[in-house]
Amino acid sequence: VTEQSVEEGQLRALRRMLDPEAVGAALDLPTFHAVMREWIALCQQEGSVAGEHALKSPRACPAAGEGRTAPAAAQLEGDSGNMDIVSPTEAAGLRSRAEQLAAQNTKLQRDAELAEELNARLAEETAQLKTQLRCSQQALEQARAAAEDLEDLKSTAKWLEEENGRLRRQARQLNQRLLAEGHGLRERIQALATETADLEAQLCRCTALLSSQDVALAQQAGRRVEELTVALGEYDRAVQELRLETTRLRDQLGRMQDAWAM
Repeated sequence: VTEQSVEEGQLRALRRMLDPEAVGAALDLPTFHAVMREWIALCQQEGSVAGEHALKSPRACPAAGEGRTAPAAAQLEGDSGNMDIVSPTEAAGLRSRAEQLAAQNTKLQRDAELAEELNARLAEETAQLKTQLRCSQQALEQARAAAEDLEDLKSTAKWLEEENGRLRRQARQLNQRLLAEGHGLRERIQALATETADLEAQLCRCTALLSSQDVALAQQAGRRVEELTVALGEYDRAVQELRLETTRLRDQLGRMQDAWAM
């Protein structure tokens, strides 16, 4: 970048500034930018001092506007103490060197500006990356919360499935029990119906018997009035009991039929 040899003073100074211990240590970008800005400022100061020395020298006046960064001229002046011994060829070389140093200084200034722009752009990109990182962290937290909610939902779904299975088993057992009870109720209803039919048949027979006895008593009224009266009372009581029993059985049968229907 500077078109200088690595053995020249400015680059040696830069190397010492970047790696004071000379161990090849790594640098981060902000530190590199700071060291470069400091080194560029030192080079500018060195060029300014060399330009002032050149302006003070009578033989160096023709190169005054071009030698702001000419440390070689200052070194030559410091070594000899008298610019009169400088030959025209050496003076031309010094002016050429001063022009090179001025061009290098301009390039360094331009590079410094580019470095500042790069630093600003990197700072902006860093801010954007930090914003993206915060958004990513928030999205990660939301994803973790959603995963925890999903695990809770899975646990709830598993519990509901187990509860559903248990309720189905209970429903099957209850249905089987109701079927068995219904079968028993049907058998009981049939038995009661048969018993009721038998009672009704007995009632019919008793009624027929009473009728026949009434006819016989009517024929034998004079002779068996008291006996028939007693028998008739007994028969009446038996009929009343049978009727009550029949009514009771019918009511019981009706209640059982209603229960079975429910």
